Amino acid sequence: MAGGEGKGSLRPYRCWAPCKSTFASAAALGVHQIKCRHNPALRRTNISTPLTRFLRPSVPVPQNLTPLPSPTAGNRVVTACATSTTPITYQILSPPPTPPSPEVNDGADNTRITGLKRKLNDDDDGTGLSDSSNHHLEGRSYCPKKCGKHFVDKCGATRHALYCGITPEEKKDAVIKKFAGDPRHVCSKCGEVFASTSMKSSHEDICILTAEEVKLKYKDDESHFCQTCGDFFVQVINRTTHQKSCGATIDQLHIKFKDDPRHWCTDCGEFFIHYQSLRSHVERYHSVLDILTMTANQMKRVHPLNHNKTAIGNEDCLDPSFPNYSEIIEKKLQWVELFSQREVASYVYRAFVLGPLFRRGTDYREFILQHPEQTARYSGMKSEDGRFSDINNWHKQSPPLSALGRGHMEGLEVVFGGDTLFEGPDAGKDARALEALEINFGYYYQQYSETKMRFLNTRRELSNLAFNPPTKIKDMIEHAVRGDDIVPLEASLTKVEFSPVLCDNNVVTSTFSPLNISTRPRPTTEADIMTEVDTLFGQLMAELRLLSPSSFNVYSVLLFKKADLGGVSRPREILEKLLGSEEQTQLEAYHGKGVEASDGGINRAHYVNPDFDTILKELKSGEKIALQVARTRCTSREDAEEKEAFLQYETGVVNRKKPHGIVRIVPLNIRTEWAAWRRLPDHVKRIAQESGERGIMPFSFGSATEDPLWKDGDFEFPINLRRQLSKPELKVVDSHFR
Repeated sequence: MAGGEGKGSLRPYRCWAPCKSTFASAAALGVHQIKCRHNPALRRTNISTPLTRFLRPSVPVPQNLTPLPSPTAGNRVVTACATSTTPITYQILSPPPTPPSPEVNDGADNTRITGLKRKLNDDDDGTGLSDSSNHHLEGRSYCPKKCGKHFVDKCGATRHALYCGITPEEKKDAVIKKFAGDPRHVCSKCGEVFASTSMKSSHEDICILTAEEVKLKYKDDESHFCQTCGDFFVQVINRTTHQKSCGATIDQLHIKFKDDPRHWCTDCGEFFIHYQSLRSHVERYHSVLDILTMTANQMKRVHPLNHNKTAIGNEDCLDPSFPNYSEIIEKKLQWVELFSQREVASYVYRAFVLGPLFRRGTDYREFILQHPEQTARYSGMKSEDGRFSDINNWHKQSPPLSALGRGHMEGLEVVFGGDTLFEGPDAGKDARALEALEINFGYYYQQYSETKMRFLNTRRELSNLAFNPPTKIKDMIEHAVRGDDIVPLEASLTKVEFSPVLCDNNVVTSTFSPLNISTRPRPTTEADIMTEVDTLFGQLMAELRLLSPSSFNVYSVLLFKKADLGGVSRPREILEKLLGSEEQTQLEAYHGKGVEASDGGINRAHYVNPDFDTILKELKSGEKIALQVARTRCTSREDAEEKEAFLQYETGVVNRKKPHGIVRIVPLNIRTEWAAWRRLPDHVKRIAQESGERGIMPFSFGSATEDPLWKDGDFEFPINLRRQLSKPELKVVDSHFR
């Protein structure tokens, strides 16, 4: 991706210099420093931070990967290059430890808990963690089938065991088979069958009712309304959870829950308002997992590159002579395959920011229809991975960088306006096409002078717009000229819930500041309308023709500290100094893709918001210099996406291995585009997995005559830096801050 999400301004409190962890409040910092390994009161000797990535290996790079199949893959030509058989010296790799099976707690559990705690802590949703990864959750009852999941009491474990080890579809069939004839478990209105009578009763109360009818039904029941902000909740437990943090600042919440371990991660000191979020965080980032015994559900939930963060940079390289080598590789490929399936489906969603005239209790849809000048619309794209149900979660994680987040920080109402689902192998492409179509509709719609809705998207995404057929593009322009919306307004709109601790009414830039768009009268006659449409369509198609598919590329950038270069500033001299250096050097690397800049450099999208861009914000201080060391022109956007995904995933795998060189490299982006990864041929995925497990870096310092491990057209892996000395794409990245 071209941009990055800068969070420095939200986490001003920093730990000791060797650690440098940042936190949002002094209370969170204090909790972290109690157990920080850099705490002077705890450590006896100086502990240096382990190196996580190296460019130059101190031993020969292993070249004996599993033989590739036929070099042809679809319509592309993939060349399997002959490689050296020079052996590599590996550290001894012991078999992965098998965690002891937890004993079933057959004793009576005398701990009394409320229904709320039971709901929050029981693991009926299958998100239980192993005992080794939850050292702060002891005294739990375990599943009698010894699947490793634990529960707050024996009843929860027994209920779970009824359906342990079966898929959701099988569980649903089992529930229907067991309870279909019992009216206590069957909804009398829609016929749905429930395993629990309480769940059936809760469902039956609101079955077949609309959101407004449900709200009207409970209008006199205060238990469904937040006492602070007045928001309505169907489930009382959701209202209770919300009200704990409503209206409080982050510092107030830290003080309130400073002695409650259910809100703090004991591994990294992060604070969580909700118990479920903490449990998910621990499983995703601090669980000790055995790849040979992982379940399919764990593989779907836990990120294959970010799990057990304390092990990043500390794992041994995988020795091909290890007896379980092939099994481990296959299991890890299965892991990434199951995890990547979460992003097969994509959505295009719409959200609205309602202006200062909006008052609580007003119907969202009626307000938008009656006050379009007090409404700002946003179109975005999200993937189906279970982390969010309305807008893309990054808006909530980094609100200062988001138009929707800034609207919330101003105290304005943000409303979810529905979404469109795309499925299948082209889901991502189709979703990007529709998103660009809606964004460009807003671009043309706002060019006419009249009372109108605002559109918050600022980038037109023309490369994505080109995925649409010309007839669809022309139809979009005609709707914009006539003033007719291309997306009907949903009948039921819902409020987007941001964390209340992020609200800041002192935001300088207002969402409803005067529009800085030149306006002109909208044509009224049919002849004038069609003339306007034809003119705009011709201009737009001329713009799209400039986007040649061959201009898509995948590129790699290395960032150097100027102090380490001794005054050297020319691209070739910088790379030669790196190749000839024998001193410890730290670099940062970025792999990206996109439409190249006019000078043949990196994706021009980097320069749209340089203050928030991943590369350019590193250059802002003037202490670093970025060098584009490789650029490969690809046959299409999809081709560039696949090669970027290959580099990012391989970099992420090798980033977990122990260092074995004198040049340290820190990856700036290892966020893999899973939809593109899934399009790669199986043997190419295996190359990425095996290379990463063996510790092969994406950059090679070997002889210029060495053969790559994978070659597809002009693309080579690993990137031989000595060969790059003579390449024209070797150039310094323009920082735009000079």
